[in-house]
Amino acid sequence: MIIKERLLQQAIGEIRFKPKLSFHRYRFDLSDKFLEKLPSWNLNWRIIELFDQKEKEKSNRIFSLTNHAASLLFKKLGVYENFKSLAQFLFENTVKDLNIDSFIRYGIRLFYLYEIDLSFANLKDHLLGRLYKDDLFRAIEITPAPEDLAYVIVFKRANKKFRLTLGPLSREEIRNNFAEDSDLEVALLIDIDCYFENIPARETRPFLAESFHEISKMREQLDAYLQG
Repeated sequence: MIIKERLLQQAIGEIRFKPKLSFHRYRFDLSDKFLEKLPSWNLNWRIIELFDQKEKEKSNRIFSLTNHAASLLFKKLGVYENFKSLAQFLFENTVKDLNIDSFIRYGIRLFYLYEIDLSFANLKDHLLGRLYKDDLFRAIEITPAPEDLAYVIVFKRANKKFRLTLGPLSREEIRNNFAEDSDLEVALLIDIDCYFENIPARETRPFLAESFHEISKMREQLDAYLQG
């Protein structure tokens, strides 16, 4: 398998915290702060939604805030720094104005699409060969070989947790889930979720930079293994 191009297609950042009644007092002030970067909005009593286009469905950047969570979805990303700077601005102001001192969860999730030199069937077979043993399929009588796969592992490094998902994507899956205008006929999806649980807010400031470094190193190691 040869990787032709690696695209950082999409990123999600999320913080979860104990419900804050102050959300209802400060939500309009927070919205005003964020409108310069995300000028379109949708507000109701329980959620703030801000986005970069007039229509949410056509937006590439969508920020949501409730009394217990905030999340940023950044589509068609390309460069991680674009996501990092916006996420840091949104999350730090949220934490400050709502006086959040700890997180139940703080994480980012990055979606990479790899353009490769294989058809969907050949990519699927290559991944099966690298990630699974034939004994498994014989033991549970999967014959012929599986038609598709999604490989998922969850693990911990120091005080961070990770969830790694990888598998082949068809043209339809690429267009429906990531890029309507994509020319790719097939892609390898690398989906890495990195997060803290139950951590003081003051300890998370370096997280957006450090986690990207860890994910990048992990992805490079994975690239070498899959192409080996």
